[in-house]
Amino acid sequence: MKKAMVVGLTVFLFGALFLACGEDRGGYLEDGTWRPVRSIEFVAPAGVGGGSDIWMREISNIINQNNLSNSTFMPVNRGGGAGAVGYNFMLSRSGNPHYVLALHNGVLVTSHIGGWPRTYEEMIDIVAIMAFDDVFLGTRADGPFTDIHSLLNAARANPGTIRFGSDQRLNTSHFMFELLREYADADMNYVQFDSSGLVATALLGGHVDVGIFNPSEFIGQLQSGDFVAIATFAEERVPGDMFANVPTFIELGYPQIVMREWRGLAVPLGLSEPARSYYEQLMRMVMETPQFHAFLERNYLIPTFMGPEEAAAFSATEIGRVRALFEALGQ
Repeated sequence: MKKAMVVGLTVFLFGALFLACGEDRGGYLEDGTWRPVRSIEFVAPAGVGGGSDIWMREISNIINQNNLSNSTFMPVNRGGGAGAVGYNFMLSRSGNPHYVLALHNGVLVTSHIGGWPRTYEEMIDIVAIMAFDDVFLGTRADGPFTDIHSLLNAARANPGTIRFGSDQRLNTSHFMFELLREYADADMNYVQFDSSGLVATALLGGHVDVGIFNPSEFIGQLQSGDFVAIATFAEERVPGDMFANVPTFIELGYPQIVMREWRGLAVPLGLSEPARSYYEQLMRMVMETPQFHAFLERNYLIPTFMGPEEAAAFSATEIGRVRALFEALGQ
């Protein structure tokens, strides 16, 4: 009886050790490639309703509905701390290939500027950049500021009184707020929320006067006529009927007020090359689907594709530009 118990305990401990240390190894095939051996947790480091949440859920649906992976992708929100909660969670899963992260450059900026103990390079590996996501200022259609000129004039006449709604601080949205203050002499009151979805709710309720959004974050309110887009931070006007008449800040005489956001996928540190390659190829397959093209068109996203090396280099260059301005402004 005791011998049987010892054998059973040995088998149990060996199995537990294998599960704890061998998840990656367990996914290898005879040809040296890797594939998941259980479901994938797809993490958005933000709350429900914002751009990262929308991106995470759409990519998960495309993968699951088209059977692009042998495993199910499960969307999970891990918001808080301006993205730090989600990124620290990924750090705690280093070496585990069954977790992926919705990548947005706003959090990459925060990791460098926001006083985090580690920057994003020390927490995740970027697998792919898949789309550019241009940014707009939006106001209520029945509010006092229905064009960019009335907003800027009011901000100059009454510094600090216009309530500017945004998600988090020391990210790309905050960077664009600082661009307005520095180059358009528009001093407004920065009001922080946990997600762009909450910014839209606050704007709709009259708790802020203007909000900063990606198209997917306020397109429903534009279509319903509740909001109007009054300016974009893009280099050129965003194509499509919804935004064809929305001016760029370059057109308005502010060539320095330019910022573009991007979206993609990241994985925990310490993954094997076959595991990273699996996710890169999976994202390439996602981009080829009709659903992804429809999603891009519906949300006015600009398609692109950068693999791990190109994406990492591009991110480092762009984050350096943003960090330099924040430092120059004393942030």
